[in-house]
Amino acid sequence: MKNTTIGTGWLAAVFLLANVLSGLWLWLHYVPEPALAYDSIVDLENVLYAGAFIRSIHYFSSHFFIAALLAHAAGSILGGTDFSTLAPGRWPSGVVLAAGLVTLAFLGKALPCDQHGGVSLVVVKNFAGLGSGPTLTSILWLHIAGTLILLPLMAVHVGPAFRGRPADAGPGCRAARVFFGVVGALTVIVVPLAAGAPLGPAYDERLSSAGVVAQWHLRWLQWLTEASPTAARIALPALLLLALLTPRLRAAAGDRGMRIAWLAVAAVLVIMSFLRIG
Repeated sequence: MKNTTIGTGWLAAVFLLANVLSGLWLWLHYVPEPALAYDSIVDLENVLYAGAFIRSIHYFSSHFFIAALLAHAAGSILGGTDFSTLAPGRWPSGVVLAAGLVTLAFLGKALPCDQHGGVSLVVVKNFAGLGSGPTLTSILWLHIAGTLILLPLMAVHVGPAFRGRPADAGPGCRAARVFFGVVGALTVIVVPLAAGAPLGPAYDERLSSAGVVAQWHLRWLQWLTEASPTAARIALPALLLLALLTPRLRAAAGDRGMRIAWLAVAAVLVIMSFLRIG
């Protein structure tokens, strides 16, 4: 495995650790009730010491984690990773882990209960076909419980790197882990110091969400659930299945066939992200 791919994996791990630790602090001060949730975010930013900074760490580390995860996946798939050199269970554990963590990051967007949080609630409502939508309390506990459940998968996925697997061994790989680890740690400190986490107007479920655009990694899903919830229910499991079957796809179609398949999927998702919403 190339050092850059190992580096993006370590970046994702550092950003995830920062996200979990800052999220635990936010949990202590968050009130998961529609009438109080938004005000509790405002209070923790303006009243609690370093509250705005810690929320910014949580916000930016979430975005950085998803970006690093996408870069890690692209490097693994398009970079010609030899899946036969990976430890048993490492690829599927990584796929399920990534899907679970992205889902939790998506649900976490709903908790501040601002405009973007409202978009996340609407997407879940459309996807699941729920009349009233999920409650903030249920989303919060799913967010916390899901994180704890996914920790063993994280151990399975990163464990081989500490046991000196061939794909992760060598001075170059160790240097890459150190370098990207330091870069990740500095990033989750410097960027939140320079820029605060945005907080839009409070979400009002009585008002239309038309025209409110989701954040960059959610726009394709927002458009798809608004255009056809049924298609969204098919597309998400299909993406997960394609990811799980990628090693077999490579064995059957070769590197070129696997890359073409994933580039086609990525192109469709990017196009949907730029289609007009609302």
